[in-house]
Amino acid sequence: MGDNTRLTTTVTRGRDGPAGAVNVRFKFGHGSWQNFTLARGASRTFSNVVRHDRAGGATYSAEAWPVGVEDCNPANNRASVAVRVEPRVEFEVPDSGMSVELISGGDRKTN
Repeated sequence: MGDNTRLTTTVTRGRDGPAGAVNVRFKFGHGSWQNFTLARGASRTFSNVVRHDRAGGATYSAEAWPVGVEDCNPANNRASVAVRVEPRVEFEVPDSGMSVELISGGDRKTN
């Protein structure tokens, strides 16, 4: 809780579909769409940092869609992950009553 969590999404284009690069639109959560191109079999990775300021759970989603061409498998264009956030554990360490004293041996001289 109160810590950053990095979520990584990898968009991979299959080896089917039209030859050449295809324009792709990608969105993480409620963010804005990002546009890029992918060749057959190529991937692009996106990293997003989220912060949780309270305990509980959160679900994050991402989606990617080809632009201007038919999608060969639209069922795999969306993914999501659930993140569980536990409350931070606060505790006090009791005084054990132990102490340590360091005693210097002083300067030693050798003849």
